[in-house]
Amino acid sequence: MFVSPPWLEAISRTYGFTPRARIAIESGGKPIGGFAWVHVVDVRGERLCSLPFSDWADPIASDYSTWRALTAGIFDENTPLSLRCLHSAVPAQDPRLLQTEQLAWHGTQLDAPLPDIHRRLSPGARRNIAAASRNGLSVVTDTGVEAMREFHRMQVLLRKHKYRMLAQPLEFFENIWARFRLADAVVTITARAGSEPIAAAVFLQWNDTLHYKFGSSLQDRLQLRPNDAIYWAGIRWAAERGLSLVDWGSATSTNRGSCASSASTPRTRSGSSCFAPHRAQNLASPMWTCCCAKSPGCSPTSRCPTTSPERPVPCCTGCSARSRDALSRSRCSLGAADRVWSYRRLRRRGSRLARTCCSRPSR
Repeated sequence: MFVSPPWLEAISRTYGFTPRARIAIESGGKPIGGFAWVHVVDVRGERLCSLPFSDWADPIASDYSTWRALTAGIFDENTPLSLRCLHSAVPAQDPRLLQTEQLAWHGTQLDAPLPDIHRRLSPGARRNIAAASRNGLSVVTDTGVEAMREFHRMQVLLRKHKYRMLAQPLEFFENIWARFRLADAVVTITARAGSEPIAAAVFLQWNDTLHYKFGSSLQDRLQLRPNDAIYWAGIRWAAERGLSLVDWGSATSTNRGSCASSASTPRTRSGSSCFAPHRAQNLASPMWTCCCAKSPGCSPTSRCPTTSPERPVPCCTGCSARSRDALSRSRCSLGAADRVWSYRRLRRRGSRLARTCCSRPSR
């Protein structure tokens, strides 16, 4: 979907982007590969992106030689380039690129009747769906532009009060609606308490997949459990149309809550990777390495000697008893990582935000 004409037209019309693309053609005239990107210049600087506001935008290249031909001269422009790949592993073979992040992609296969899919939901999701019904919520699907505008009002409040960020302009959502409505491929699902909208999500259809793209809710009404009810309504809407997959998008491995369905629905999982040229170090996410403060030449304020000289990172204070006590009091627990970073404000006069690190804590 993220390289489809309606999606590219919507983001280009809103933000003034001019998409560029290259097509690889074999000797017989048959297309065998392609790569699309846009040139972005804003307050963050100048860069190439493939593609903005997209969960993934894989280049089409069956082998490394095709990929090299598609990107010949692009990396020589001395401009940082970033791309997200879900299906293609070819860019990972390119020594000019650096993998900066590993993402988790989530999807629900619609390969069974709805009652069977409902039984495959997690117990927590089923409880939340039932609780939303008991709380009197109504879940409404709407393909009109007014539902999109209603969603945007909630999005503005959420990003302002929770994330301290600006929301995308209303024009962006109206352009998305205008492009996808031509194929009856956009739906806004809203949960209401009486006549008040308290949560909503925007889904886009492309081919046989329904993509969850945007979601928002009123934070003071979450106790009514609207979100899982909306996700289940999206699954039912897709199943009724005969679609085969609901794509919930991608999220960083450390930001498990950013994905719409948050471990509530049956899904397939796979990795999605972000890449940038080696010289674009400012685009690379820090590769935190925990080292002991008692190690030779290492202190909580020094650089960790175990990291590469190209990407040094500060040492942590995980070996101090005070840090371990503060972390244990916070009841932090992650079962997936051997080392976890946690930021906690220590409760004492004049305290600052402390970085603490510990081994996998017990629950």
